[in-house]
Amino acid sequence: MDSYFEIKALPNAEILQTEVVAHLMQKLHGVLPSYEGRIGLDFPAYGQHNTLGGILRLLGVQTDIQHIRDEISIDMQFTDYALVTEVQTIPNNITHHRKYKRKQVKGQSDFARMKKRYQAKNQWTEALSEKIKHNYLAPITLPYVKLNSTSTQQKFLLFVQQHYTTKPELGRFNSYGLSLKNATVPKF
Repeated sequence: MDSYFEIKALPNAEILQTEVVAHLMQKLHGVLPSYEGRIGLDFPAYGQHNTLGGILRLLGVQTDIQHIRDEISIDMQFTDYALVTEVQTIPNNITHHRKYKRKQVKGQSDFARMKKRYQAKNQWTEALSEKIKHNYLAPITLPYVKLNSTSTQQKFLLFVQQHYTTKPELGRFNSYGLSLKNATVPKF
């Protein structure tokens, strides 16, 4: 990983910044799989107002980053909503790294299915109910984007959890640019 560029959501009186970022993430999801996990995303303004912020930073090797930047910069779906910066070299003096992972959230329907399974086995108790409620129904305060599934056409929330580390870890990224296993991106 030696290069990056940024996609900055443009202010828009008609569309919230979170909606612009969601639109950009949706479009990136269609582009990133062809890079086979070699491009990671960083969110420099992660957590700002409990959102991912208005900047998406794509990081990878120079050839991949230049290619995806060229591909994105001619797509009006990106240029109408965002400013695409030039490719730059990642600074050398990096001391901290970030790992962004998707957080799968279990909800009320998961709780109901689990309750039904345990009741069928006559193993449902009030103590188990409280434990499951604590694990599955606790409020999630992580930043997220609202996306549409390309396979099922359903809307869903993609929660993103950030972890800090002092050492870089090589690895692959998923089709949203998030860490698979322990892949990190430099923090600068």
